[in-house]
Amino acid sequence: MNNELSMLMEKIDTLADSSCGVINVLNNLSETVNEINDEINELKDKIYNIIKEDEFPKIGELYYYISDSGNIEYSTWCNSSLDRRRLLLGRKIYKTKEEANNDLVQLNNISYSDEDIKPYLNEKSDITSSNVTISSSNEYGEYGDKDPRL
Repeated sequence: MNNELSMLMEKIDTLADSSCGVINVLNNLSETVNEINDEINELKDKIYNIIKEDEFPKIGELYYYISDSGNIEYSTWCNSSLDRRRLLLGRKIYKTKEEANNDLVQLNNISYSDEDIKPYLNEKSDITSSNVTISSSNEYGEYGDKDPRL
C-alpha cells in the first residue's frame, strides 16, 4: 500500500509541476498579447496624430497617391485600413494630382546601375541598367484622361 500511495503522490506532483508549466506559458502568452495590444494602440495614436497634425485628409476628402505600378491613382479618404496603411507605411498621399505628378517625375529620373537591378533578374536575362526605364503611362489610372473630380 505504501508503494501504491507513493506512486500516486509522484503522479500528483508531476501533474502539479505540469500545470505550473502550463500556467507559466499562459501567463507569458497573456503578457505577450498585452504587449502587442500596447503596440497596436501606439500605432493607432501615431496615425491619429499624423492625421490631426496635417488635417489632411479628412473623411470624404479626395486624395491622390502613386500606385505600385507607377500610376497616379486617387481614392476618397474613409479612414479604412488601406487608407491608414498608405499613410503610415510611408506612401505619400497628395492633395492634388499635380503634387503626385511632381514626385512621380522625380521618381522617373532615378537611374539604376547594373548592380542595383542584378538581384531582381534571373540568370538568362539580358536586361541592363542602360535599357531599364520607369514610366507612368496613365496618371489617372483606369479612368483614362478624365479627372475624377469632373
